[in-house]
Amino acid sequence: MNRRGGACPAVDMPLVFAMLDSAPAGIIVLDDASHLMYMNRRAEEMIGVQARDLLGKPAAAFIDDADLVDLITRRDFDSLEPHLWSARSLLVTPSRLIDRNLPEGCFLLLQEMMPFQEMADRVNRLEGEFASVLESSYDGIVLADAETICMPGRGAGGDPAHPVS
Repeated sequence: MNRRGGACPAVDMPLVFAMLDSAPAGIIVLDDASHLMYMNRRAEEMIGVQARDLLGKPAAAFIDDADLVDLITRRDFDSLEPHLWSARSLLVTPSRLIDRNLPEGCFLLLQEMMPFQEMADRVNRLEGEFASVLESSYDGIVLADAETICMPGRGAGGDPAHPVS
């Protein structure tokens, strides 16, 4: 039965594993004792290991971040806040894995920091360019946000920290 009480078609497990292995994020599944049950190909690439060598091994055997291992062991997943695995430049979001037929385990979603760092760098660069435009304006610039509240720019002789209606 599926979660809505209806009949559930047979699960095509090769298709499920193909989807997991095709995911752009790393996926690690641990059992209730924090031992490896599954790791997709992307996770293997991200942390430089082979899942077949680690199946059944504790998380500490392949996670070199003591705080992350502690978080997994304590099952402290209430906030769903990503954990920075800085040695690997990864954001790791842990989550409970709950199945009525199995003891509680967890899965970890791994994402590379590079896209986030690139976005932060781009925002910083754009902020610098915007500040240069404001500073070099002779005629003044008026800014408006989504609610059309006007804020005079520096060139207009106004103080951008104090918006006017």
